[in-house]
Amino acid sequence: MHVPSVRPRALMFAILLAVAPTAAFAQPQAVAGTRVTLQPPQGFVAAERFPGFANAESGASIMVTEVPAAFSAVTAGFTREQMAPRGMTLRESHAQTVEGRPALLLAITQTANGITFDKWILAFGDDSTAVLVTGTYPQASADRLGEPIRQAVLSARRSAGPLDPFDGLGFRITEGPRLRIAKRMSNMLMLNEGGTPGNLASGAPMLVVGSSLGEVDLSNVEAFARRRLTQIDSTLRMSNVSGGPVTIDGAPGWELFADAPESQVWEPTRIYQVVLAEGSHYILVQGFVGPERAADFIPEFQAVARSLRRTR
Repeated sequence: MHVPSVRPRALMFAILLAVAPTAAFAQPQAVAGTRVTLQPPQGFVAAERFPGFANAESGASIMVTEVPAAFSAVTAGFTREQMAPRGMTLRESHAQTVEGRPALLLAITQTANGITFDKWILAFGDDSTAVLVTGTYPQASADRLGEPIRQAVLSARRSAGPLDPFDGLGFRITEGPRLRIAKRMSNMLMLNEGGTPGNLASGAPMLVVGSSLGEVDLSNVEAFARRRLTQIDSTLRMSNVSGGPVTIDGAPGWELFADAPESQVWEPTRIYQVVLAEGSHYILVQGFVGPERAADFIPEFQAVARSLRRTR
């Protein structure tokens, strides 16, 4: 899991790095935690760790992410030149129409953990929200899975109605007196002061809580937590890093505090982080606030983190 930035391209890359004959399809199904429905291929079931569907036997998946940014801004980064440095090869790009609006269907190849995967990615949306539907399957299974997953991705549509931000998540949290849930994106909740959607003012408090998608080595939770802190932005040279072990809902973890200096893209920021180990997966809590408000909000970050209860 990667903590999102307010910058649409950064959001897009975080998501992508995470992302034959016609087969029988199920009826349209709601994707937990989203306003999207789609028709998964036969043999795909609701995924446990992300919004979408998976087939354990083949290692294939279809993941849905709603990005709080304009469709045009998100898709501006879908070029061969911008994907290549991140290990992604754009094979095809096709204009589509979804819900009467422009959409884009991409065919991408990416290698991870020594396995080459093909992906179909459908991007659609409007001026406030973009939807990314990513179907991933081993390239060795392309003849069998490529077309059914392409059709499933293209079947995605948005539905109306209220959204339960906890639907499909493996945890629950209690909002703070000022920190409220602002949005849900994939397997992450984003909280800010008052639960305000949209971009935040410089130094405004923001807390992100989410669970990892892939498996990692958590034999040394402290070492992993310190590495995870540096992944927020490799250009930051953090100082005053401190912390220690913590146990929340019976899960062992590590709590860290750090200061990030001003840079070309960052204002001075106080950072709070908790990593909770769940076998080979983890739950991540990361909070960001300007130094002048840190004394008020770091304790609230901690209170929300300690309210976390796992549901699976």
